[in-house]
Amino acid sequence: MVYSASDGEEGYEKIKEFVKEIDLMITDIIMPRMNGRELIRKVKSKYKNMKIICTSGYTDGYLRDKNELTEDVKFLPKPFSFESLIKTISELFS
Repeated sequence: MVYSASDGEEGYEKIKEFVKEIDLMITDIIMPRMNGRELIRKVKSKYKNMKIICTSGYTDGYLRDKNELTEDVKFLPKPFSFESLIKTISELFS
């Protein structure tokens, strides 16, 4: 099942509602109302096993500088191909 959200706050509310069904969250870094970094922090503090892919047209330095890229949080720069998305998902679950 795939759930979508229009911003970070809506995304976090959906995660809380469907957490038992969610193994992977894909989020942009730049979003209205709650940015990706804040969303990642909230999700990781409550749902430690959830895997996360962050996307952005900007540099991953935004996350690296804050040590937020971890074993379960990967950065995928935009634009990305289907193949690079699949590779990143495989890396997270291997």
